[in-house]
Amino acid sequence: MRVIIIVNFFGLLFSCGQERRIEQSIIFPKESWEGSKPVDQGIDAIKMQEALNYLESKSRVNGNKELIIIRNGYMIYSGENVDSTHNIWSCSKTFTSTVLGLLVDEGILSLDQKAANHEPLLMELYPEVTFRHFTTMTSG
Repeated sequence: MRVIIIVNFFGLLFSCGQERRIEQSIIFPKESWEGSKPVDQGIDAIKMQEALNYLESKSRVNGNKELIIIRNGYMIYSGENVDSTHNIWSCSKTFTSTVLGLLVDEGILSLDQKAANHEPLLMELYPEVTFRHFTTMTSG
């Protein structure tokens, strides 16, 4: 149920674009994210607020307080508690697999290469572990 809500939220949010397309290059933060208005990033602010209200109504205790929305490299929404920290445990698997897939697709590495060849800190404890082990969560 939670996954469906999140997917619906992002589908709704990304369908909030205005009729005109705004050509922008993506920027990356230095010390912090630069803020921008949703409309300046091609997002209808009213529809975004509707999506945020919907998400809040389906959320638990923290609601949207720990939510941040980045569009084209600009922060267009920030909840009041975005600096809260949590253990993310299994969430990191999604990021790891996505980045690994992109690296394989770009031909930068293959799944059967030893990870220690790319990160020497792994040599002592994980000399034989491949990227395939990491993506299948079987690295030991």
